[in-house]
Amino acid sequence: MGRSVLAGMNRKHAQVPDWGMGHLSSIHASSIVKLGCGGGCNVGKLLQVYPAAHLVAVDYSTESLAKTAQVDQASVTEGHCELLEEDVSHLPLGGTLDLATTFETVYF
Repeated sequence: MGRSVLAGMNRKHAQVPDWGMGHLSSIHASSIVKLGCGGGCNVGKLLQVYPAAHLVAVDYSTESLAKTAQVDQASVTEGHCELLEEDVSHLPLGGTLDLATTFETVYF
């Protein structure tokens, strides 16, 4: 059931993240964290906006991370996207981030 929900998220939840990403043009980001990667489609969209960035996709769901790895396989393989299974209250992220995003997490 979780896999089905993740696939549906990629299809049905596009409008709000697309709207939100339309407001990122003034931000120059080379390091990004995506909190709650869900079905992975927003990871790919962020890397389209910031093709040279390094993005860390964080989720506590193994299924979400697996779906993100599938959807964003090239970005993961090329090292542009790192997948991290963690609870957002205990993030082991060091250094500085240029952009932190999360979309529609109020549901969860």
